[in-house]
Formats: sequence, structure tokens, C-alpha cells
Amino acid sequence: MPRAKKVVKTDSKLSDAVKASVASIIKNPRITEKAAQLNSNNVYVFDIAHGANRTQVRLAVEALYGVRPAKVNLVSDQREQRIIRNKVGIVKTPKKAYVTLKKGDTIEF
Repeated sequence: MPRAKKVVKTDSKLSDAVKASVASIIKNPRITEKAAQLNSNNVYVFDIAHGANRTQVRLAVEALYGVRPAKVNLVSDQREQRIIRNKVGIVKTPKKAYVTLKKGDTIEF
């Protein structure tokens, strides 16, 4: 006798706890001249947490701004070396996400 398949309904709205954890993934939008030029092509730039991946960034944008990204690209810059009081230290540079939206979708900051 074949088994009946279970139908699981998923809630499209995220709970408040999930939204809070997702909000820690996107630190802030990156507002520079290059980012302003990319905004005209529906590409938005965000500073994100170092451990974040594409799926987490996509879910965070959906939860925070209510739009579904078409594409997400991640860029992590090299670390910078700084000398302070004759001691060499390494400073982490922010990890960036380039989020491309569908035509007609926009994000307001």
C-alpha cells in the first residue's frame, strides 16, 4: 500500500525572533558613489556579517525590506595591516553583498 504524502504549509511571514536574527546578518546599507551608480541598475550594496552566506542574505533582504532578490553576490576584501604605537595589527574589512532586484522593485533607505 503506498504511503500518502504529507502536505506541509509554510508561513511566508517570519516570526519576530527570526527577523531579529536575520537583522544581525545585514549590518547596514553601503552608501557610496559606486553604490549610488549601481542603484540605477537595481543593484544594492550592503555590509554584512563575516559568517553570512548567500541564502542568509537573501532571507534577510526579504524579511527587512519585503522584496525578493533576483541575485546575490558576496565580496570579502583582504584584511588591512595597521601599525599603531610600533605594533602591527590586522583590521578586518567589511564583507559586502551586491543584491540585484527584479525590474520594478526598489529599496528605500
